[in-house]
Amino acid sequence: MLKEPICLDFYDENNEIIAQHKCYIVKWKTLKKAIQLSKFKEDDEGFVDAVSNLVCELYGNKFTLEELENGADKDQVMTVLQEILKTGNNQNPNPKAAILKK
Repeated sequence: MLKEPICLDFYDENNEIIAQHKCYIVKWKTLKKAIQLSKFKEDDEGFVDAVSNLVCELYGNKFTLEELENGADKDQVMTVLQEILKTGNNQNPNPKAAILKK
């Protein structure tokens, strides 16, 4: 579990927060997808759509792509991707050595 949740706010047309989604666990599958996405540039074809799909998946598809695109702040969506990647950086770089020490 994460020490702090990964949060994503949704805004209305007056820029007021209307919903906040929180994620406390990043599944291995999601981390693997985020690592693959990190190899692409933001202007690569399909990158933005792939990030959008990943974010929806991270939050258990509790909102649609359209809701994400119309309600979330672009910077916060990209921060979600960065936060997913940071969860992978918290792991032991040499898990086999850690296991053998026990």
